[in-house]
Amino acid sequence: MSPNNKHNVSKKELDNLLGQAFLNLDFNNPKNQELMETISSHVLPLKPVSTGAFNTSFIIKLISVLAIITTFVLIYFIAFNLKHTNQTLQSSTTSATPEQTHLITEEQKKSGIVPLPTDDKSISEKIKEPFINYTPEQANTNTSEFSKNQSPGESPYTDPKIINPEDTAYVFPVLTPEEIKITVKQKQKMVEDLAKFNKNKYAAVNLGNRIMGGIFPYQGDTFMIEHFYMQTTEVSNFEYRTFLFDLLLSGQKEDFRKAKPDQNEWDKLPGVNSDIKNMGAIYFSDKKYNHYPVVNISQKGAELYCNWLTRATNSYLTQHGKEAMDSLRLPYEREWVYAATGGHKTYLYPWGNTTMKNERGSYYANFKTTDGKTSFIEVADSYNPNNFGLYGMSGNVEEMVYDKKTRTIITKGGSWNSDFDHLRINYKNKEKAVKSSPLMGFRPVLTPSAFQHLGSLQRDNSLANDKDFIFPVITEKEKKAISQEKEKMINTLIKFDKNNYSFIPMGSCKYKSELVSTQAFYMETTEVTNLEYRTFLFDLLVQGRKEEFMMAKPDQKQWMRKFPYSSNEPMVWMYFSHTAYDEYPVVNISRKGAQLYCDWLTIETNKILKASNKPLMNDVRIPDEYEWAYAASNGKNEVKYANGNPFLRDSKGRYEMNYMCLSKEECRYDTILKLYLPLVQTPKFMDDGGFHTVYGRSYAPNSYGLYCMAGNATEMVTNHKTHKPETKGGSWFSCDYFLEINAEDEYNGETNATPLIGFRPIITAATIK
Repeated sequence: MSPNNKHNVSKKELDNLLGQAFLNLDFNNPKNQELMETISSHVLPLKPVSTGAFNTSFIIKLISVLAIITTFVLIYFIAFNLKHTNQTLQSSTTSATPEQTHLITEEQKKSGIVPLPTDDKSISEKIKEPFINYTPEQANTNTSEFSKNQSPGESPYTDPKIINPEDTAYVFPVLTPEEIKITVKQKQKMVEDLAKFNKNKYAAVNLGNRIMGGIFPYQGDTFMIEHFYMQTTEVSNFEYRTFLFDLLLSGQKEDFRKAKPDQNEWDKLPGVNSDIKNMGAIYFSDKKYNHYPVVNISQKGAELYCNWLTRATNSYLTQHGKEAMDSLRLPYEREWVYAATGGHKTYLYPWGNTTMKNERGSYYANFKTTDGKTSFIEVADSYNPNNFGLYGMSGNVEEMVYDKKTRTIITKGGSWNSDFDHLRINYKNKEKAVKSSPLMGFRPVLTPSAFQHLGSLQRDNSLANDKDFIFPVITEKEKKAISQEKEKMINTLIKFDKNNYSFIPMGSCKYKSELVSTQAFYMETTEVTNLEYRTFLFDLLVQGRKEEFMMAKPDQKQWMRKFPYSSNEPMVWMYFSHTAYDEYPVVNISRKGAQLYCDWLTIETNKILKASNKPLMNDVRIPDEYEWAYAASNGKNEVKYANGNPFLRDSKGRYEMNYMCLSKEECRYDTILKLYLPLVQTPKFMDDGGFHTVYGRSYAPNSYGLYCMAGNATEMVTNHKTHKPETKGGSWFSCDYFLEINAEDEYNGETNATPLIGFRPIITAATIK
C-alpha cells in the first residue's frame, strides 16, 4: 500500500471505490472527489515523473488506469442504455443539482422552499416522459426509500416545477412508481366516494320534495331548485393533485397545462406578509397541505376536474352494471346560497347568528379579524359544519359559482383575507372572479342520477352548439330499456288503448262562427311526454340516424332565452332528462321534430303490423285545427274553453287548467319577447297548482277523455285552409283568452323550439265505430 493512503483502505476496498467513482461519473460530487484523491495518491507517485528517462513502472500503471477507465465507461453506458426509457434520475425530482446550489439562499434552505428553474436545459434534458400506459403491477412497484415510510393518503410529490412554470419552457413532472401507486389508489377512493354518495364526502341538499326540489326565493326572485349533492369541503390539494397526475398518466398533457395551478399568484397578493407570498413553492406540493383547499386554479381547471371525476365515476358505475350519473359541475349562485343556509332561508351566515364568535370566544370561520391581522388558509374541514353537513361555506377560501343569468364565474363566501361582512351568505361580490387567486377555490355539486332513465342527454352536452355536440353513448342496458319502452308505445297504439288514445267520432261543431265537420280519428289523451319523445330520440341513435336526431333533439336553452330574466336554469338541466318529468309534456322541440316523431311512430308501428300480416294503420300526424277544435269542444256547440267547459273554475272555485291565472286585460304584449307579460306586481302563477308545466294527466279530462286541452302546453295544429302551422289551447304562461277554442294563434305560427309549445298527435280511424 502507498504511504500516501491516508484513508487506510485495503486493496479490495480500493477496487470497490474505484468502481464507484467511475460508475457515478460525477466529479463535482465532494464524496467522489475524496475517492479520487485516495485513488490518485495510491496509484500515482507524489514525485514528478522523470522526463529524461523511460519510466516503465509509470507507463504500466498509466495503461492500467486507462484500461480500468475504459472498461467502466463501457459498462456504464451499456447499463444506461438498458434502463427503462421512462425512468429518470431520482435527484432531478427530489433535490437541486450541484449547478443550482448557488441559487438557494439560506432562508430558503430553512423554510424548505427550494425553487427549481424551468429554463435549465441540463435539467430538461435529464427528465424523461412519465408512464403513459401503466398497469397495476407498475402502480404497486415499491422502489424508493421514501415510499417505505409513506403514510397512506399522502403524496410524496415534491417537485416544484408544477408550481411556477413558464408555459413556453415547461417541463412536465416525472412521476415515480410510488407517486403512480398513490395516484391510482386515491383516484379509486375519490371515484367510490362519489359513486356511493359517501355522506362524509357529499352532503344531500334537500329543498321540498326529495326528487323534485322546491321553490326558493332569492334577491326578489322566485325559482326552482332541484335536490342535489354538494361536496362537504372545497376540493383539496391532494384531490386536485391526483387529478393532475392522472392526466399525465393518461397522456392528457394539454388538459394538464390548462388545469395546473398558477402559483405565481401568491406573489401578486397585496397586503400580506412575505411568508405567505413565499407559499408558492410549497403550498400545493408539500404533503402537510394535502387537505387544505386547492387555490390558484382557473374556471377551466375546475371544470376539467369535474369532467374528469365524472368520466372516471361513470366508468366505474358501468363496470359494476349501474347507470351513469349526471355531470359533476360548479354550483349556480342560488344553489350555493341555499346550501349555505342549511335549509334556514333567513340565515345571514351559515352558523345562524350574526356574531363572529361563539360563547367560548372561538371564531365561527376563518377570515381577517377586526384587528386587521391576516390569517391563512386552514384545513378544509375546520370549524363546525352547517345543518347540511357542509364545512367552510363562509371564510377560508372564496368559492366559484355560476352567475344566475350567465355561466360566468362569481365568488361566494369570502376568504381567509376577507372582512367579516364579506362572509354574509347574500353578500354580492362586485368584482368579477379573476383567472386564479390564492383566495379562491371550488366545491362541486351533482344532481342525483338514480332517477334517470334511458341514458338522458348529458347536461353540459345538451347546451352545446350543434358543431360541438357529442352524441350520447348508449349502454346495452339502456338499449334494452329503449326497446322495451318502444314496444310498449307501439302495442298501445296498435290496440288503441283507451287510456292513451281516445276515439273521436265523426261529427260537427261550431268554430269561429262557422259549422265545421270532421271524420272519425284517434287522439292521444295527453300531449306527447318527455319519456315518449326520449324513447324516439334514442331509438334514432340506436338505428344510426344521427342527422334526424340532431333535427329532433330539444333545445333546452330556450327555458332561458324565452325568459331571460327568470331563474330557469334547473329546468334547462333537468326538465327533459329527469324521470320526475317523464310524464310531463315535451317542449322546446321544433315543428320539424314533432313531425319526425309522428313519422317514426308510424313506420315503427307498421313494421310490427306488417310482420304480423295485419293491415297497416294510417299515418300518425299533427291535427288539423278543425279536428282539434271538435275534440276540445266535447262535440258540443258554443263551448268557450278548450277543456270543454264554459268556466275556468269548478263549483268549488278550483282552477280546472294550468295557465297564468290572469285575464288578458291584466297583461301587456312584449314585442321583443313576443309574450303577454303580467302587469300586476305579484303574478298568480301558482294559484292553479302549477309553476311551469304540470303532469300530463292533471285536472279533469273532457268527455272524450282528453287531458289539458286548455293550458299546460300550447299544441301544434295545421290551419285548415292555408295548411300553415298554428297553435291552439294556450300554455302555462298564457292569459285566459288563449284558453278559448276560438282564440287566435297566440304565437303567430311559431315553428321553432319554445318552452310553451308541445304537440298531441292523431290517427285517422280506419273504420267508423
